[in-house]
Amino acid sequence: MDKPPREAVVAAFEHLMLLGAIENSDSNNLTAMGRKMAKFPLDPRFSKIILSAPPVRMSGRSVNRRSVIE
Repeated sequence: MDKPPREAVVAAFEHLMLLGAIENSDSNNLTAMGRKMAKFPLDPRFSKIILSAPPVRMSGRSVNRRSVIE
C-alpha cells in the first residue's frame, strides 16, 4: 500500500481540529472530545454528531436519519 499524499494527511488533521478532536493540526494530542469520539467505530463527523446530540436535544429520528445517510 502506498503512503497517502501529504496534503491528505494535513487535511485530515485540520478536519479533526475543526471537530475538536485534537488540540491543533501539529499535535497528536486528543482532546477530551477526541477521546470520546475515538470510542465509536464511525467516521469522526458522525461520532461528533452523536456526542453532541444530548445538549441540543437531537431526537433519535435525527440520529437514525444521519446513520442512513452514511
